Amino acid sequence: MKCSICGKNVKDKNVRMLDGKSFGIECWKQAVEEKREAGLDVWKLKQYQKTLLFVEMLRMKDMSKIKNQFKLDFVSSMVNQFDLKGFVTKKQKVIILGDGERNQFGFVNAGWLNNKDYFNLEKLADEHKVKVYPVI
Repeated sequence: MKCSICGKNVKDKNVRMLDGKSFGIECWKQAVEEKREAGLDVWKLKQYQKTLLFVEMLRMKDMSKIKNQFKLDFVSSMVNQFDLKGFVTKKQKVIILGDGERNQFGFVNAGWLNNKDYFNLEKLADEHKVKVYPVI
């Protein structure tokens, strides 16, 4: 058999198959690595889309009723960070969204969002045809 990449003859015992194509051992390793990187790029793109929708939802949030200065500063600095650097950390998302875990006193961390915020997030997701759950 011949390798699909380099065209060299490959012994039957050394033939590796991937997506219906035959490869030699070294070319097969290269093809598997390229396929893995392509899958990783798709995953990173989906994560970026989720984060973008999350930040857009925060921009839509009505901040006029929030009196806690820390929350106001935190949200605005997080949006600015995303605008400048293009990412939001997982811990920042957990602070806003909550993690649903109980603390030592038995309270659940439900996050800072209300039903209107989740409605806006779903609306944005529908507009962009992106599945957003789980957000983190």
